[in-house]
Amino acid sequence: MREAWGPPASVEFALACARSCLAAPAASARRPQPGREGREGRFPRTARGTLGGQRPGALNYVRARSPREGDSMSYESAETRLGAEHPGDTLRRSLARLASIRFGDASVDEVLGLIVSLAGETISGVDGASLTVRRQGLLETPHYTHEALLALDEAQYEAGEGPCLEALDGGAVVHGTDGLDRWPALAARAGSMGIRSVLSEPLECGPEVLASLNLYSRAASFDDEAKEVSALFAGPAATAFANAAAYAAAAKLNENLREAIATREIIGEAKGILMARQGCTSDEAFDILRRASQRTNRKLRDIAVELVETTEHSPARGGSGGGQPA
Repeated sequence: MREAWGPPASVEFALACARSCLAAPAASARRPQPGREGREGRFPRTARGTLGGQRPGALNYVRARSPREGDSMSYESAETRLGAEHPGDTLRRSLARLASIRFGDASVDEVLGLIVSLAGETISGVDGASLTVRRQGLLETPHYTHEALLALDEAQYEAGEGPCLEALDGGAVVHGTDGLDRWPALAARAGSMGIRSVLSEPLECGPEVLASLNLYSRAASFDDEAKEVSALFAGPAATAFANAAAYAAAAKLNENLREAIATREIIGEAKGILMARQGCTSDEAFDILRRASQRTNRKLRDIAVELVETTEHSPARGGSGGGQPA
């Protein structure tokens, strides 16, 4: 099994309960289809090397270090032990990490980065991985294991065809083999990088395809084991994506509700001040605030905050200090 090209993320995980398929907030650079710009996601950080260069050593997700005095095990001996793992152990470990994500500590962007990183570590024959999503009709690649892979995804976005688009739109696994001749634009760029095959796996939650997980290889095709492991990995990955998006949406809604309650309270206080000063009704006080907001091109809440703060710091509190908001 081939290794990932970068160190894995470290996240403290525990099971979350959010169960909804919501579109993730747009966080990366993008432009309308066809054509787009991707950006590097911020977690987990992935390797930035050269596709045509020499590959790192086996299991490079183990951080090498120089042996220190008193160490009971050197880096080489640890690598040897991990290298003897059964392929199924890697899959079980990756699925356990996905299933135990603590969404309060990991953003949607971080979860997507983890999915891409784990895919590269888990599925045999992978030389690089990326993730394609569509947000409000716009295609983007929020995470990838190598900068050069972004050009392969963009070639498909610009041409309006390719395995990642077929997987995203059709919800079916697409296996492009031996040269990728079915998609000329992709084949031209992939050939210059030595990429000969791609496996695009849809990440589905219910009836919705959330993303396409794109696996690139220098081999002529992915073998049956790789395709089986990819299918087993895709389900939990999609669930983690959907749950992260649901949690983020719930957190945003909670934040908006808190802000709305705070705004209502401060406006109510400002109305009370105006009613006491000018002997007007609640509706008339609100109309005074509204006109002040329009006249100064400021938010009504800001006008209310200023009025309340000015009144609180006034030396003649409780007097007939009259006046209207600016």
